Order: sequence, then C-alpha cells, then structure tokens
Amino acid sequence: MKSDIKSLSKLRVDRSQDTIHSKTVNVLRAAILEGSFRPGERLVERVLCETTGVGRSSIREALRQLEAEHLIEYTPHKGPFVVSITAEDLQEIYEMREAVEGLAVRLFTERASDDVVAQLPQIVDRYDEAMRHQEIETILKITDEFFSVLFDGAENKLVSYYSNILHAKIRFVRMTTTYRQTDAQKNKYIQTFRDIANAIQSRDVDLAVAASRRHVQHAASVAISAFQKQD
Repeated sequence: MKSDIKSLSKLRVDRSQDTIHSKTVNVLRAAILEGSFRPGERLVERVLCETTGVGRSSIREALRQLEAEHLIEYTPHKGPFVVSITAEDLQEIYEMREAVEGLAVRLFTERASDDVVAQLPQIVDRYDEAMRHQEIETILKITDEFFSVLFDGAENKLVSYYSNILHAKIRFVRMTTTYRQTDAQKNKYIQTFRDIANAIQSRDVDLAVAASRRHVQHAASVAISAFQKQD
C-alpha cells in the first residue's frame, strides 16, 4: 500500500533552522511514527527528495540514521523499507519484556541503594510533565532513563544483556504508540510508572513486581491496539 504523495506535503524540510541533516531525520522519523509511511512500505530516494526538497546525500544520511534507530531496514537489491511488526512479534516482545523487567524490578528493589531508589519518583515527575505537554522526544528519553536506572540498579549483567536485545524493538513500538495514545492511556502509563516507583520505595518486592507486570500489560494493550489500526 503506497502513500498519497499529496498527503506528504508536510514533509517539506525547512532549511532555515538547524542542520539539513537533523531536519531531514526529524521529518522522516515523524512520518514513519505518525503513519504517513506504512509498515513494510518501500522508501524511494527520488520520491523522498521530491517531497522533502533536500538532496539525495541528505536523504541517504537520514536513512542511515533511521536504520540505526531500527525504524527502517534494508533489503538486498530492493532498498529501505519501513520496519514491520506482526501480532506474533508483539506477543513475543511483551511476553519477554514482562519476564525480564519483572526480574529487574525484583532485583532492583532488593539491591539498589536508597539514593538510587530516590531517583525514580523524580524521573516519573519529569515523565508526567513531558507527557502532558506532548514532548515526544523528551518522553522517550525519560522512559529510557527510567529503565536505565532500573537495570543498572538490578546489578545483573544477564538481565541487562537481554534488556538490550529487546530495547531496539521495544523502542520502535514505544515511539510508534506514543504518537497514538488517548488521554486515558497516557494517564494510565503515568500511574503505572508511579506504582512501580512507590512499591520500590517501600521495598515491597511482590508489590513492585506486580506493578511492573501491570505496566507491561498496559503497554502491550496500547501497542496491539495501535498496530491493529494500521492494518
């Protein structure tokens, strides 16, 4: 299914601010995450040059950046395509995520120092503010920070290893769904983060793991709903 070129007029890159490279990356990334380019759609350099108004070298640099972010992938002899995730992929991702993050939360609650634990409510407060102001890039950075503190504080290299394997796919899903959440879904995200932080602060391992499970299950339901709407 190809995109309507006329609907992509918003991709036009403004040359007056920032660098051409960063502007090009930003508009193409947003087009993918907002659904202007469909999962599995081939990205044609010539068309991208026409719609953005920038040269082929800038497009190629931007595509390399998006490949590094796992938003696109290259097929030999065919070129770049928007990454596709199936319902089966989502199920596997969130089953694994629930197990890995649940263990990380358990270990973090048992092992992290009080100073490290105290960082989580502060991170959640910043997440709340960014979410309410729809600062997408900030939301993603703060989410990454929350889980970075969590996995570092768990002090288990294997848990961190499997988290890193999952991270690219999770971040792609997270970026995509963040653009499509309802207000109720956003509020529940904030609350589930707070529940995790509060349970950890009380050093209640079982409560913290249960809160983590609810968070992942909510994330899964939002992701599945968002991806079903793209089909």
